[in-house]
Amino acid sequence: MIFGTPYFPTRADALMRYYLQRDAAAEIDEKIANGEIHIGTPPKVDPTDEVFLRKDQNGARRWFIKTAGG
Repeated sequence: MIFGTPYFPTRADALMRYYLQRDAAAEIDEKIANGEIHIGTPPKVDPTDEVFLRKDQNGARRWFIKTAGG
């Protein structure tokens, strides 16, 4: 199976994914501070998991995980 994660390679990607409005920067910073989203590579749950970047909404890149079961 392939799962989308709350991990983004950059803050700009997170901003593009969630919001296209001017005042979104503070909201993104709050989501990062609260742990709702993360900047960086997600951890693998299993060593056989495959972690990869894929374009998501609004052209943002987001990390996805492909598990051994799919």
